[in-house]
Amino acid sequence: MGLAEHLSRQARANGLANRRLHAALAGLDEAAFHAPRTGFFPSLASTLNHILAVDGYYLAALRGEPDMPRRWTEFRPAARLDELAARQAAQDEALIAHCEALDDARAAASVALDRGETVQHDRAADVLQHLFMHQTHHRGQAHAMLSGTPAPPPQLDEFLLASDAPLREADLRGLGWSEAQLFPPAPEAARAEPTAPLRAHLATLARYGLWATRRLAERVAALPEADYRRDVGLFFRSVHGTLNHLLVAEHHLWYPRFAEGCSPRLRLDDELEHDRARLAERLEAGARRWPAFVAALDESRLGGTLAYVTTTGQPADLPFAATLAHVFNHGSHHRGQISAALSALGQPAPELDLVRMLQDEARAAR
Repeated sequence: MGLAEHLSRQARANGLANRRLHAALAGLDEAAFHAPRTGFFPSLASTLNHILAVDGYYLAALRGEPDMPRRWTEFRPAARLDELAARQAAQDEALIAHCEALDDARAAASVALDRGETVQHDRAADVLQHLFMHQTHHRGQAHAMLSGTPAPPPQLDEFLLASDAPLREADLRGLGWSEAQLFPPAPEAARAEPTAPLRAHLATLARYGLWATRRLAERVAALPEADYRRDVGLFFRSVHGTLNHLLVAEHHLWYPRFAEGCSPRLRLDDELEHDRARLAERLEAGARRWPAFVAALDESRLGGTLAYVTTTGQPADLPFAATLAHVFNHGSHHRGQISAALSALGQPAPELDLVRMLQDEARAAR
């Protein structure tokens, strides 16, 4: 699988996650949709409109459209959920079409991001990955907000793994999509293509995971002990519980599967570390292993599959690169939930945009 195919797969997964989130919200009335809630954007309506606005900006940049600052300032928020869902679905379809027209050369091309006073230039692949991570992060915040409503928060990470096919049948049926559109068989010529652009892209995601882990840890460290361990309605209840889940999933389940060829058996809510300072250290140490792992991957592994045994004892054999992207996407989702919890607890949430990391790296390289 090349970089362009990887981005196309992520665009479809992104659209499916938005559709499922909007379906979960459909049972809420207009008052609940606009009700003040603690978050960086303090309601479900404002959070989802922020996603819509940012998507529109970056899609215009990727297409090379003019007047980007004006488009941003003249953005009209959707007042109703049905309007927002329709507009987001249209943008998701446009994003999918853009990604499916890419090849690796176009994915590596420079994109101009007109900010009004300045114009930034970034690789198309990095802009797209920032967009996907941004959506995942803010969907995580909306997910946390749903805990305070009658609507149960939906599962949003069932769209990048081939083994999750039975869990998304209804979603695909609703869009008229097939499983083959998510995981098309690669032609023989594509299997022989160099994977260097895809490896570079995954390396960016691995660096981002370490950078975001450190930035989040700085803000979490300021939480009083009682707030840190308080049940604030997250899927894993507390900030501490969610951080422990990240330790379990990313560093004690997925890393051994990828790097060591073994399949540990742990519960997703196991508390592997009670001490909060030691937990922060272990999360950073785990995140530091991923960039080196990605850098050492050869073409045969990137183009192959990952065989492992699930926590329920079921054998799995999944596309290697897409499954690795799932790991990095998973971290963004739960960091978004923790960011919402920080806001609810009266603490400033960190800025975790991938483009912020790229800007930091560019300044450091001068």
